[in-house]
Amino acid sequence: MQWQFEYLLGNIDPALIRDVAKLDDESLTLTMAGVICQLVGGLKSFPSKKYRSELAREMIARGIGTKRVLELTGVSKRTYFNLKKEIKNGKES
Repeated sequence: MQWQFEYLLGNIDPALIRDVAKLDDESLTLTMAGVICQLVGGLKSFPSKKYRSELAREMIARGIGTKRVLELTGVSKRTYFNLKKEIKNGKES
């Protein structure tokens, strides 16, 4: 457990926190979700890709722009467009 704490501590970026403090509520929420996804992605107890695709799915459903979704979640363009197609066709996996 100690290494997990050290991993999280080592990935905290004070400059990012200062920038995030200037955002509106929705941007703040999305940015923090992206940061948390990046942090927990390094922990063994979380699936490596599932959390990113679920966050991307939620962001797409809310109408967030392509560039922002790709930037915050780290999913590939192919995954993004597959998720967008699934949402458009009414599929929820």
